[in-house]
Amino acid sequence: MPSLTRFTGTSENKAALATQVPLGRLGLSEEVADGIVFIGSDEARFITGHVLNVEGGHSAN
Repeated sequence: MPSLTRFTGTSENKAALATQVPLGRLGLSEEVADGIVFIGSDEARFITGHVLNVEGGHSAN
């Protein structure tokens, strides 16, 4: 994730950021895309007015 390295500055800072996520790792862009595809699909047709947090449980801390 080159853009994340630009944001964090070093690989050590990136690793420290990952320790703050309950799943113990940083998310992949594909995982965010999966949430977007789901919320736009017929599987989510009865979901309204909801924020789908795709962040590995970070907001639960």
